[in-house]
Amino acid sequence: MPASHSPSAPGPAIRFVPNPPDLNQQSVALPGTARPGSSPIYRNALTSDCLITCSPITGARTPYEIFWRSARAHPTRPCLGHRTLIRTALSRAWSPYQWQTYADVAERITNFGSGTTGNPKGAMITHGNLASQNIMHYYRGRGHTVDDVHLSYLPLAHCYERTVALQVLGAGARIAYHRGDPTLLLDDIRAASPTVLPTVPRLLNRIYAKVRAMTIDHPGSRGALFRRAVAENTAHLESGGDVKHPLWDSLLFDVVRRSVMGDRIRVVSCGSASLHPDVQSLLRVVLACDVMQGYGTTECAAIAATQMLGETATAQIGPVFPSLECKLVDVPELGYWVADRPCAKGEICLRGPAVTVGYWKDAEKTKESIDADGWLHTGDIGAIDDRGCLAIIDRQKSLLKLAQGDYVAPEKLENTYTLSPLVHQIFVHGDSLQAQLVAIVVPEPMALVALAQSRLAIDTDDVPALCRDPTVVAAVLGALTVIGREKRLVGFEVVKAVHLEPVPWTPASGGTLTPSFKLRRPQAVAKYRAVIDALYAQLAAGPDAAVERGLVGAGPAKL
Repeated sequence: MPASHSPSAPGPAIRFVPNPPDLNQQSVALPGTARPGSSPIYRNALTSDCLITCSPITGARTPYEIFWRSARAHPTRPCLGHRTLIRTALSRAWSPYQWQTYADVAERITNFGSGTTGNPKGAMITHGNLASQNIMHYYRGRGHTVDDVHLSYLPLAHCYERTVALQVLGAGARIAYHRGDPTLLLDDIRAASPTVLPTVPRLLNRIYAKVRAMTIDHPGSRGALFRRAVAENTAHLESGGDVKHPLWDSLLFDVVRRSVMGDRIRVVSCGSASLHPDVQSLLRVVLACDVMQGYGTTECAAIAATQMLGETATAQIGPVFPSLECKLVDVPELGYWVADRPCAKGEICLRGPAVTVGYWKDAEKTKESIDADGWLHTGDIGAIDDRGCLAIIDRQKSLLKLAQGDYVAPEKLENTYTLSPLVHQIFVHGDSLQAQLVAIVVPEPMALVALAQSRLAIDTDDVPALCRDPTVVAAVLGALTVIGREKRLVGFEVVKAVHLEPVPWTPASGGTLTPSFKLRRPQAVAKYRAVIDALYAQLAAGPDAAVERGLVGAGPAKL
């Protein structure tokens, strides 16, 4: 297997690395580098100056096997060492290595959650947690092969990325790492041409908008042909047919798939939040691959439930992994009951070998989340249908209660509004003192310029200037209203005022996003507090003042 590969297609060169980012698997022998009295030392191939010592083991085929056999035979011996590489003028000598035993290293890997509702918590994930997930992955018949290519764009420390990387590399497959710039991610996907793509709704919504513009929203006879092809292919799939269509794939969809995903994609898996049914259905048909939803948390080693290959439903996320038990618990304050019919509803609780042993140095949080019987209380609200499939319908910690008493799930609304081609990113806000929702929108630059020039007769490509233009703001709000009506949002779920932010959010800018591109609501509220207050003040002043300021559209714009 080659250590690197550059795609033949034009575009950025993507580096493929056949080794995982784990110290106990990604080591190469360094001749002559041994601590006095110690066994041979292995140096991590990609991270900074870290050393692993392994006791002499005969018959081992890989460093991975050497490590675990050594851990079982010599748990108290020094294993992993690290030291600071920075030297000052006053200290010419390297700092000494700090050593951990095999037992220390093998016992746990601490994964920090995204921290969307506060400071991230360090969930202690053991080797057994990860192993139970990977074994069940293959048990379900979704094992990877040596021919697979996985595109990694989530942080390597993210539990979802870590679990998938272990699955892929356990099969001897390759990983392509994206360049780190979110604006280049779609280019990286096309250049890498992955076979498997674990992702999140925010990215799939962007892909959906691009695919839709190329197919069913295309003008003229070509668009009409695509709409017919999508309708026939959808019926073919729902009647039990394969995701690949004998006619429409070669005639229409192959070109679209290659321009978006390359020509090798076979599985797209989506987690982190619910995926809109329209997105899942269209991408299954056009990309001619399995597009599956899953659910999990850092505390259960990332994966708790996934749809099966060949699944055509969109309203559920599949059965719970065999490595976990699942139960629902009544949530009276939100009106969810296990006795509800036709589907039981309640807080999702998980137990089993994949569940964390607790939070690092935080006994209080551990006790809050894991009860005396070992059940992890996730805070997510689920429903279980008659097939035993789980659906996520709410999240206790992210629900907003408006002044009139209605509860709103902002993540669901954000995923709905990002279906608009005008929306690149969005933050929906409401609180118990207000009866309406407002939103901060980062527009798609090209779509915004096209709207201004073709629909509003504003001849400029200055995106910051467009974001300040009341007419443009009103048109964007009108587009969100149209999307809300199309997707059957109830009245209090439709945003009533917007602010356009010309600068996209990134994990490195201002703390608005987590490293896995999730919105940090407390930080977003703090950053835009003055803007939010101004939006509500204008709404309180009445519709005429809001229209004048461009906060509310005079009527929905058809975009």
